[in-house]
Amino acid sequence: MSKDYANVDGLLKYHVERNKETINKVNKAISDFKKGKKKITVKAVAKKANVSVATIYNNPALKERIDQLKDIQRGGKDIDAGSTIKSIKKVKMDEMRDTINRLRTNLEAERQKNGLLLGELEKKTSENIELKARVAQYRNYIESAKKQ
Repeated sequence: MSKDYANVDGLLKYHVERNKETINKVNKAISDFKKGKKKITVKAVAKKANVSVATIYNNPALKERIDQLKDIQRGGKDIDAGSTIKSIKKVKMDEMRDTINRLRTNLEAERQKNGLLLGELEKKTSENIELKARVAQYRNYIESAKKQ
């Protein structure tokens, strides 16, 4: 039985070594895409690294790096190497929530201003009506004075 375990250890070492080689090939392909102007996709990276697409999808770190580069190419802006797509989306959502809250606060302030202005308008309108009534009263008074 000890021979079987020795063989398993050898297979594990071989598997780990192959996995490292595969990751290095994919990382080199990703670096080439960074330098070039070609559009980066999982399929293109897999083809350039001479590995299967499933290999990349089965390795979340590699898939995430490709997604980050896709985001960079789409957005045209640099993203820190340590940041992830999820954290970028979270930051964007937080910014949007802050913007929404700020706009709601501004809207409420504007509604209050509109309420005050409406009150002033009603006051001025009633003043105007009173003044027009007084003017009409004075005209009547003047005309009655002229008749006498």
